[in-house]
Amino acid sequence: MGTIDMQVHFLERGRGSALIAEGRMVRAGGAVAIASVDVRDDAGTLVAIGTATFRLGKPGAKRPHNED
Repeated sequence: MGTIDMQVHFLERGRGSALIAEGRMVRAGGAVAIASVDVRDDAGTLVAIGTATFRLGKPGAKRPHNED
């Protein structure tokens, strides 16, 4: 698996003693997976959101010649 894209948007300053992240798989296909995460502080305030796109496959596997 390799990272194609990753973005984090910081919305608020986190307050309190802990941050809680809840992630979910948005879609997983044959070659690409997309995940997202919401990060909240102790009060439940949304402080950051993130998305990531991953290329699926075995580590070190060669890509077919017809792919860029």
